[in-house]
Amino acid sequence: MVRLLLFILIPFLCTSQNWNQVANFSGDGRHHPITFANDDYGFVVCGSYLNDMKSLQIRDKDLDPNHVDGLIEKIDSALGNLKVVEETTKQKFLVIVLRDRMVRGEEVDLRIGGNHTFKAIEKSKNCFVMPTLNVPKSVHSDWTDEEIRALGEYLNPINSVLTLQ
Repeated sequence: MVRLLLFILIPFLCTSQNWNQVANFSGDGRHHPITFANDDYGFVVCGSYLNDMKSLQIRDKDLDPNHVDGLIEKIDSALGNLKVVEETTKQKFLVIVLRDRMVRGEEVDLRIGGNHTFKAIEKSKNCFVMPTLNVPKSVHSDWTDEEIRALGEYLNPINSVLTLQ
């Protein structure tokens, strides 16, 4: 009898956050999204969004599966705690996105750094946080494509840290 009473009363005793919808999501639906928010905005990354976001590939080769697998192994061995991986390996995890960049006449979100990080975190079993630096159009609109490529090369130096060489 006590269980039945608790079963009936508990939903009335619980509280939750109140959300007010301010806009519709303009993209396709997302499965298993990674979401984060600050005081003013909410963000959705991952899931099928990976197909929407363009990436600037600095090296001759696209994603290297062995490199992605190595990152996944390090992330999962630290149970998804990127700070632990960064402290032990000096590997930095950051995805850099130029928001609303014109690419071949189309306005897109352009990932210029962290392509392997993005894929590794997406495939990780234990990591649910995507460290992302979103650069607004007001900041990058005057940058040339050559400057963006140079920034991408700067973000991907050849060194001893587990980055694709």
